[in-house]
Amino acid sequence: MLKHDAIRITHDPFGPTLWQRGEGYGLLSEMLQNSADSPFFKARASGEERLWLSSALLKVNSMARKLKITEQDFLGAPLDEWAPITIRQNDPEVANAVEQLEAATHAIEQDNGYAVTHPQERDSVVLDLKGGLEKLRSDSISAGSVRKLVTALKKASFRFANTVKGQTIEGALLAIKDVVKSHLSSALEHLWSLF
Repeated sequence: MLKHDAIRITHDPFGPTLWQRGEGYGLLSEMLQNSADSPFFKARASGEERLWLSSALLKVNSMARKLKITEQDFLGAPLDEWAPITIRQNDPEVANAVEQLEAATHAIEQDNGYAVTHPQERDSVVLDLKGGLEKLRSDSISAGSVRKLVTALKKASFRFANTVKGQTIEGALLAIKDVVKSHLSSALEHLWSLF
């Protein structure tokens, strides 16, 4: 939660530690509550969120004791951001993301002003967008590919803020976010930091 600015912790040598909501709390909460794999989604669906979460935590702790799981067990390798994750081309989220990304890529690529004022950045952005588009059209994509794609869209979004092209780019970002929610739930925590 600290990594995503969902909480802020203020330590004091004498007083108790303060825990406060960060600016990213709402976005993290929304993403977790809308992912069917998330315990927060299931807790909300139960109708008794606190009761469901308390019960789930008791079972987690009980199973951890039974299996003798310790902190050392979590020091393994991090998520491989380049591992392929299967996506379904016939899903509307993927089709929409491809369409939105095509429009954003075309708008950026055709902008002569961007090509003149920031040619190296523009070339890098277009290259990453085309690479991401190619992956979205295939049967698999990786968290690393999504990271590069989102980074490129954010750079372009900054350059085209408050313009029609900026709205097209924002539409592509939202469409990619929908793909992440529906297809990449296994890498959701890793990918959250991109948005």
